[in-house]
Amino acid sequence: MRIYLFCLFAFALLVSKPVLAQNDSLGPEIYTRSVLGIKARPFIEYQSMISAESGTLPTSLLWQLRTATTYDQALKDEIFASLDGGLRLGALQNNEIRFAYKGHRNRYLKPFAKESIALFHRGQTSLAASEDLVKLILNGNKATAGIEQDLSDFAYEDWLYTGLQFQFGFLIDTLPVSIGTSLILGHYYQSANSANTTLFTAENGSEINFAGSYNYNSVSRPAYLGIAGVGLAIDIETEERWGKHQFNFKVQDLGFISFSDGASLEVDSSFSFRGINVSNIFTLQESVFQASLDSTTGVLGDPAGGDFTRLMPFMLQLEYEYHLAYGSLKSLYLQGRYRYLKRYLPRVEVGARWQIRKNKQLTTALNMGGFNSWGLSTEFDWQIKKYWQLGIGVSHVNTMVVQSIAGGSSAFFSLRYYL
Repeated sequence: MRIYLFCLFAFALLVSKPVLAQNDSLGPEIYTRSVLGIKARPFIEYQSMISAESGTLPTSLLWQLRTATTYDQALKDEIFASLDGGLRLGALQNNEIRFAYKGHRNRYLKPFAKESIALFHRGQTSLAASEDLVKLILNGNKATAGIEQDLSDFAYEDWLYTGLQFQFGFLIDTLPVSIGTSLILGHYYQSANSANTTLFTAENGSEINFAGSYNYNSVSRPAYLGIAGVGLAIDIETEERWGKHQFNFKVQDLGFISFSDGASLEVDSSFSFRGINVSNIFTLQESVFQASLDSTTGVLGDPAGGDFTRLMPFMLQLEYEYHLAYGSLKSLYLQGRYRYLKRYLPRVEVGARWQIRKNKQLTTALNMGGFNSWGLSTEFDWQIKKYWQLGIGVSHVNTMVVQSIAGGSSAFFSLRYYL
């Protein structure tokens, strides 16, 4: 009965993914679970994670882009040399504090808190652009006059939201299940896409031709944490072990946000304009060129104000763990993860968990997918005496050691205190 319920539960969640997922596929971020000193007693926990990752830009360049106030030509040239046909990058941030206020004594439910409340603040960003588009943004269209530019497959998505969650754990027969329901406040959302899009500028500056389709959505408020939308989300997790075999299934932030007073634009057309003074066509600062842009408003269309609803960037994760006793090696695992973000590639990770003394555990792993091609990750968990539990993790250690390698990195921190 127990095995049947787990398989049925996991299958029901898995088959929902094709319905919810989009064609576009975030990076090798770290998501840890409590693996030491699991106790069925109340606790307070803080978790924080930040990442900046790219499959094309090296880590050293990502740091420069994050700190630079202006992009000089040397920095632009370094970006162009790293594009390799296009740009793909993503960033995550998460801050969460959780209070598990109700303990329990049920041994089957021990992986999860009986009842808890959490406040979290998350941001998620993804960007993909062709090499031509990146050069156009950084250098303008003067350098490419007379050459048709491919602006296709541009995708951008940016989220910022806060949630208040109530979580409770229960048993189905002896199968432990954790469900969290969240009230979501959306602060900021922006997305843009283009497909089969080209731009051509005549060599003498007399004509610009645009052909393609694009759509754009945006909503924000003047204040950083202003409320731009309201939504609901659910987290679901279950875990089961049969002998040496253990499975864990998790869905996070599966829900929606309804935004109000936003801007939307969807265009599928071509346009051109002519007769612009050659000396003015290559700079947006010139009033003549700005007037020409304004004259095309009727063709391109104005963003329409209104309300819209968007599915949140949920996370889906499935893990298989094989337990063994071979010296300090305690288990091997295989993990798959998907995030509903543009240009996010499904991520696969294989790793090992090592017992370092009684109260310390080390995890080492190789991962592929997300916004990076591959990377080495490590995570350290430490049960400090009786009441404290510390977790620290770094993803893509290889790109931090050799910063000329494309990748970026993620860092994770958690601290739990048992009451």
